[in-house]
Amino acid sequence: MKGSLVSNTGPLIALMMIDRLDILRSFFQQIIIPEEVHKEILQGEATGVDLSSFKKASWIQIQIIHNPYDPLIKTILDVGEASVIMLSREINSL
Repeated sequence: MKGSLVSNTGPLIALMMIDRLDILRSFFQQIIIPEEVHKEILQGEATGVDLSSFKKASWIQIQIIHNPYDPLIKTILDVGEASVIMLSREINSL
C-alpha cells in the first residue's frame, strides 16, 4: 500500500513505544501530521516518552491547516483529532 497518511498522535506514540515508527515508511509514500499533532507529541517528552525516533524522522511532514475548523468537529473531538480531519479534507480537495 502506498499513498499518503495523515496521522493522529496516538498511533505515532504507540509505534515510538515499540521502536517501530519506521514501519510507516513501508506502507505509505508520504506521512503528514498537522502542527497540532506535532505539538501534542512534543508535550509527551515531559512525561518521559522517548521521542528520539520521532525527532530523527525527517520524512514526517508537518503541515499547517489553512482553512477554519468546522465548529461541529471542535465540539466533539480534541484539537489533535480535529486537526487530522481538517488537514485530510484540505489535502483531498487539492
